[in-house]
Amino acid sequence: NVVELANICALSSVLHGVGDIYNRYYLANRKTALLFKVVIVISSVASIGSIILGYSFGAIGCSVAKLLGSFTYAATFAWIFHVKNYRFGKSGGGL
Repeated sequence: NVVELANICALSSVLHGVGDIYNRYYLANRKTALLFKVVIVISSVASIGSIILGYSFGAIGCSVAKLLGSFTYAATFAWIFHVKNYRFGKSGGGL
């Protein structure tokens, strides 16, 4: 049981680290309005997931909610960076 939690949390940490790369890029380019919008989305997903999954499945559910939040973090930044920048040029990148 503890090994399953550790595996889920380890994958979550890797995804969060990938998202941090994009986060630092947008911080360096002073896109704080974009970061604020992304933080609202990610915190909503993480909070709702923690409440629902934590109540339903206990510790495993909380770990899965953390994984879901980290995936949302990495996927949102990757989508904004790769899809929006290539579709709308370098001036794009906003939500």
